[in-house]
Amino acid sequence: MSHFTSVFALFLSGTLVSALPSMADKHVGDVDGAMSAHGAPSAVAKATVPATEEDADEARVALAAQEAQEAQEQAVREAQEARDARDAREAELAFATVLGTYRTRYQRSGRSRGRAHNVERATEILDGAVIAPGERLSFNDRVGRRDRQNGFTEAPVIDGGRIVPGMGGGVCQVASTLHAAALLGGLEMTQYRPHSRPSSYIPMGLDATVSFPQIDFEIENPFDFPVEVHARTEGGRVFVELVGRADPREVEISRQILNRRAYETRIVEDATLAAGTRVVQQRGVRGARIARTRTFVEAGETHVQRQVVRYPPTDEVVRVGTGPAPVG
Repeated sequence: MSHFTSVFALFLSGTLVSALPSMADKHVGDVDGAMSAHGAPSAVAKATVPATEEDADEARVALAAQEAQEAQEQAVREAQEARDARDAREAELAFATVLGTYRTRYQRSGRSRGRAHNVERATEILDGAVIAPGERLSFNDRVGRRDRQNGFTEAPVIDGGRIVPGMGGGVCQVASTLHAAALLGGLEMTQYRPHSRPSSYIPMGLDATVSFPQIDFEIENPFDFPVEVHARTEGGRVFVELVGRADPREVEISRQILNRRAYETRIVEDATLAAGTRVVQQRGVRGARIARTRTFVEAGETHVQRQVVRYPPTDEVVRVGTGPAPVG
């Protein structure tokens, strides 16, 4: 029977309608497995014609799920960016106000190089310290041991009013600069001791001495917000500023010299020097008694704090030669 006759017979028997879908399925299968002109499968034909309507539905569902996942991830990213921006603004506002600031000068050349190194190292460590409300900052705990392992070197220190070789000389200047900034910033001093002699880099009454671990300088944050220490060195100057959320205290500091005491001169015989030779081994420094007054206004109330700071006189030491006079 010819092909036409077969189709006609199917038509007559009413089975052509049911036969056509199977032909369509075969056609789809032929397209699905179509070959290119070079005998390779045709990706275009396969991609553009779904195998079944069910496959097409699954593809649409998968695409919608992927788009929903991407939208959710984008929303999470945007929410995190918003939180980061908010935290950055809050952090900026938390330390936006300068409470107190002070600066001192130091020498960087010649014999002062070791001391300058220690000043800069201590300043570097101090920078960034945060004092929570009601908490204290210990200078010794923050800066640590003054030794080579902690980055310090040898430089002259004050010991009992005398300038002697030591490790970490110059660190007291950083403590003194912090002390002055804390006084002006309205913070409280919980551990404090002045030097045994006035310092050249800061007015009397504003200095602070430290010696690890025996002598510490400690300040307390009396405010209801954290205070951060900003410390840096630049061009032979130490800068320390204390910053916080607000400036609740208006602070003024005054100093008054109550009295001065003369120093004494000590003579030390030295056989290594020719007779009649005099060499000043240690310069004498007059003693002083200073009244330091801090007045601050907070919430409309005025408070006055007064402290007397004492500096004993430092003897002048003169070496006098007792040796033979030089020949010729």
